[in-house]
Amino acid sequence: LRAISRYIALLAEGIIVVSDSLGNLLPKSCKFHVIPDGIDLDLFTSQSKKAARSKLGLPSDKKLILFAGNPDMPEKRFELAQKAVHVLKKKLADIELITVKKLPHRAIPLYLNACDVLLLTSWHEGSPNIIKEALACNLPVVSVDVGDISRYIGKIKGCVLCRDNQPETISKALERILCEDIPIRGRDSIVDLDIHITIQKIIAIYESVLTKY
Repeated sequence: LRAISRYIALLAEGIIVVSDSLGNLLPKSCKFHVIPDGIDLDLFTSQSKKAARSKLGLPSDKKLILFAGNPDMPEKRFELAQKAVHVLKKKLADIELITVKKLPHRAIPLYLNACDVLLLTSWHEGSPNIIKEALACNLPVVSVDVGDISRYIGKIKGCVLCRDNQPETISKALERILCEDIPIRGRDSIVDLDIHITIQKIIAIYESVLTKY
């Protein structure tokens, strides 16, 4: 965190962060509340893959890997995703890496439902919403271990948290997911992140601070 943020945190009556990893960057004397960003579970739902691909003009005869993030942002490590997919293509030819950027938020569910797996290769994240949004759509996730992602996919059958950042490791994880084609129950794991629930949690913290005055 920037020095100014750490200083202000010392003066705050209440602090809200989206993950433990971010909270641990605060001065040790600061107490904080962890409330991940809420997810609109009415918007992010499981839909027909065939229909989603038809609307987006995506091929129906390929396994589609959706890259999580803007490929132009260095911290997303798009080149690592490309290397992993290149390795995988030696075994599975009918795959394609899909990228999107500057996409309206309401269009994201369509891409999540059109693809077979979400791939995240970032070197830095806090609590990426795209992971939780994918789970809400019951889309399998393959990710490097960054931010608080292990909290969400570590125990979900049909998702893989890679033990390292090597293209070969990521490729094997993608191969496993695409070949096994296991339906996941990701939505069940994030129901407590419904945006209406998180809003109430935030309001409760604000009210607890205001009662001191």
